[in-house]
Amino acid sequence: MHHRNGSAPAPRRRGGRRGAPRKPPPAPAWRPNADWRQLPLFGQVPRDYGRLDPSGVDLTSPWLTWAKYLAHRFAEARGWGRNIRFGVNRGLALVLTGYVEGDAIRHSEIFTPLRSRDLPVGHVVTVLEEMGIFEDDSEPSFEGWLAERLQGLAPGIRSEAERWTRVLRDGGPAASRDGKARSGSTSTVSGRPCWNGRTAMTTCGK
Repeated sequence: MHHRNGSAPAPRRRGGRRGAPRKPPPAPAWRPNADWRQLPLFGQVPRDYGRLDPSGVDLTSPWLTWAKYLAHRFAEARGWGRNIRFGVNRGLALVLTGYVEGDAIRHSEIFTPLRSRDLPVGHVVTVLEEMGIFEDDSEPSFEGWLAERLQGLAPGIRSEAERWTRVLRDGGPAASRDGKARSGSTSTVSGRPCWNGRTAMTTCGK
C-alpha cells in the first residue's frame, strides 16, 4: 500500500501495556532479627501519627521491608488493585516509621491519620495483623453509647433497658409481636436518648 506523503505508518507496539511498567515484586522478607531490636528506655508511649510527615518516612526500616513483602502477597492472593497497593505501602511506611519491636500499633492511633490521607485503613490493618503488631482497641459506637446510657441504673432496670434497646436496633420477636417497637421509637427508660440505628436521638418519650 502506498502513502501519499511517502512515509510508512509507525509500527504498532506488540505486547506493550499503556502506562508505567509494573514494578517487580519485592524480594522475600521475614520478621527482623532479634539482634536488631532497639530496647526502649520506658514503656510504650502513645504516638501521634497525625504529625508524621510523609516525606520523612523511614524507607530503610526492616519492618517496612517485611510489611511490603506481606502486602504484596495479600495483593496477589486477594486481587488488590494498583491504587490499593500504592495506598497500603504508603500507609505502612507512615505507621512503621520509628517502630520499636514489642510495641503495638493501635487502631485508635492510626485510624484517623490514615483516613484523613485517604489511605485504605482496613488493608493496612490486614498486614499489621499478619505481622502480629496490631492491637484492635476500637469499640463499636453503639456499644459505647449503650454502656454510657446504662451506667448507674439499678440492675433490674439496666437489664430490661438493655434488652429493649437492642430489640429496637436489631429487631426481634419482642419488636414484631405488636408492631409498635421500631428503630428510633420510644424507650422504656423515660428521659433517656433513643438509638435510631446510627446515632442517639435527642428526645425520647415515656
